[in-house]
Amino acid sequence: MGRWLVVGEGGVLAVDRIVTIAQARSAPIRRLAEAVGAKQMVDLTFGQSREAVVVLDSGHVVAVSLTPEQLVERLEKADDD
Repeated sequence: MGRWLVVGEGGVLAVDRIVTIAQARSAPIRRLAEAVGAKQMVDLTFGQSREAVVVLDSGHVVAVSLTPEQLVERLEKADDD
């Protein structure tokens, strides 16, 4: 069974599908989020501010309210378990 990354209020991502995690405020990532369109943009911020963007191998772009550092910390913690 695959590993999952909890990204907030009930939102989870399949770890093996993650290509990159980036700061949401960087200009290239903002342009990427705008370019993918509504069909490939997934908002898992649950009303919070967008802190990071996760790009999946399917081409989907996921906005989350956790920082990239928090996401990496959670990934590392899951590796230890």
